Amino acid sequence: MIAIFLACGFLGIGYSSISNISLDMTGTAELDRQTGIYITNIVDGVNANSSIIHTYYQTYMDSTVTLDSSDLTSTVSFQITIYNGTSSKQQFAGVVYDSSFYDNADIVYELSGLNVSDIVTPGNSVTFTITFKYKSGLSTITNNELNSYLNFKFEEIVEYTPVPADITGLIPVVIDNDGTVTTISSSNPNWFNYDNKMWANAVLVKTSGTNTRTYYQSNNDVEVEKDDILAYFVWIPRYSYKIWTTGVSSAGQEQEIDIKFVDTSTKETGTQVGEYRTHPAFTFGNTELNGFWVGKFENSAVSTSTCYTSPSYDNCNNSNIEPRILPSVSALGYQVLYYGFLTSLKFAGGSLNNNTVTFSGDSTYGLNSTANTHLLKNRDWGAMAYLSHSKYGINGKIRSNRNLTNSNLIETGCASPSETTTTSTTDCTYEYGTQTSYPQSSTGNISGVFDMSGGMTEYVMGNYNSNPGSSTYTIFNSAFFTNSSNYVDIYTISDVNNCTIATCGGHALSETYNWYGSAKTFITSSKPWFTRGGHITSAGTSAEFYYSTLVGGHGYQVGFRTVLFGE
Repeated sequence: MIAIFLACGFLGIGYSSISNISLDMTGTAELDRQTGIYITNIVDGVNANSSIIHTYYQTYMDSTVTLDSSDLTSTVSFQITIYNGTSSKQQFAGVVYDSSFYDNADIVYELSGLNVSDIVTPGNSVTFTITFKYKSGLSTITNNELNSYLNFKFEEIVEYTPVPADITGLIPVVIDNDGTVTTISSSNPNWFNYDNKMWANAVLVKTSGTNTRTYYQSNNDVEVEKDDILAYFVWIPRYSYKIWTTGVSSAGQEQEIDIKFVDTSTKETGTQVGEYRTHPAFTFGNTELNGFWVGKFENSAVSTSTCYTSPSYDNCNNSNIEPRILPSVSALGYQVLYYGFLTSLKFAGGSLNNNTVTFSGDSTYGLNSTANTHLLKNRDWGAMAYLSHSKYGINGKIRSNRNLTNSNLIETGCASPSETTTTSTTDCTYEYGTQTSYPQSSTGNISGVFDMSGGMTEYVMGNYNSNPGSSTYTIFNSAFFTNSSNYVDIYTISDVNNCTIATCGGHALSETYNWYGSAKTFITSSKPWFTRGGHITSAGTSAEFYYSTLVGGHGYQVGFRTVLFGE
């Protein structure tokens, strides 16, 4: 037994006999011994000569502080160092004590260099100063001595490690800066590391190309021939984000979005600033998703199709397009939203019958009937954008893609020569597979999502009041909005100022309004469909937080993106 005899009411009580004292900021008892995180040193600071540190142990400090008995501005300070010897991150919860172990209410303290919620990582220390002083408003000094027993309480952060969904046909890969794609086991810790902004990637491949699909699925650490790849996907893990505003944001209020990964048993429902809210993109009808796969690039068409070689409304605007998701190709335009939706379904053999979506799998891509692929909803875009603007992503504006191919078509995966480029160009300065960093990616590196700023303006399934759009084009039947409601976000408001956390939270609308000067036009009855990211000609306003509206029609600079998950 370690017998440490304490002052301030602890005299005669051995420390080790104090088995369980509970303390909180309001004076309710609760004391947990915190093995592995502890004070390593306390250094006298200002006017500390007349005060005494009786002992310190783990995160507790027993002291007698004596202030000047004739000076209300008198202070005493100590410099404290706390070391985290655990294998987990530790978060500062505050200074806690029981009122019976703090015997002078006229003397208060403040900390400098350590704030509530500050984190100390394993193997590191934090050094801060505690300063004791007379409380504000005190007019007469009746007692200049404080005996106290303080706990600088830390709490272990139990972090959930995101685990990408294992979907039949989807092959885990890592991608080198030069674009080389290599298979990797899903259990290999080098597949991804979101703490280091390295997101999980996977590909769909041909049944038989240079190598067979079975070969790539059965062998790790082999290079995947680019001509064998049909689609690239990136994993967006389930997370909760901390609400930073319940109103409408503006340019100049950009900030890091506080995100924590959670599993499907966690669904936080915060509504106020400072509370966590599980992002709504991870709820699909009654199903809680552990994340979803999203197309790494904007969709394109198979290179042998007339839609690809001679893109036009007539050649592309049908339900027979065989889609691809690839870098350094012409993005798929000219499709109205209705046909873009049908094209995204094709990866998993989906169809829209009687306004209801069903899947039967597709051997071309290797996905079976348990897979679900569809054109992403507005909330899905928001989930990508928020993750990109967190510590796990680029945490800034994604460089715009204003690049055209020599055929005057939009090239996937590119970035403009500089952030100030405001006109289209054939100079793909940051060409995919040629750089060591990628400012046009959601992570700033090759593992992220591309084409979120500029390139095509992307249709998302975000709609005003179940309005199918202009009858000039092939549009959804009104029954679609009821029968397939899981596939579309429906808003009954036409003004961002009417957004609430319940209606728009996580959708990258009001919360990120005008970030980086992005264009922001809200859906109305005349233009009922959202588009995201801006396009090649939206000079200066393209960004991952851009949103505008269309009637559901087509254009060479209007495209879309696909999401994938298993059911």
